[in-house]
Amino acid sequence: MSYKIFAVILLSANLASAAPVADELDTAIAEEHAASTREQITAQLTIIAERDIVTAQIIRDMAQTQWDAAVREHRADAAGTWAKRHALAMRDEREAQERAFFYARERDQARRDFEASAAKVRRLDIRASR
Repeated sequence: MSYKIFAVILLSANLASAAPVADELDTAIAEEHAASTREQITAQLTIIAERDIVTAQIIRDMAQTQWDAAVREHRADAAGTWAKRHALAMRDEREAQERAFFYARERDQARRDFEASAAKVRRLDIRASR
């Protein structure tokens, strides 16, 4: 009889200690998911910013070519228009570079957070399965 009572006490102690682990595991899984989502979003924003850089460079180069042609052909109005477009493209490129740098840094941090969360989930999963 005392063996059965001891088994029940031991089982209830294990169940009581498993509940906090399960709650902690659920929290860790949610953190892992959030970090993964943040990494994916910032990776996409980084790609968009990098494409914006390339687009601005293409516009800048085209504006430079047209500006040079307008100056050679003594077309002052056209030269002024292309000079403005060149300046805007330079500004757009600079802003896109800043965004790309920012989002790449955020993506890398999210990746580190995800890796840490995934490791925590693995540890807690092992602990919960014992």
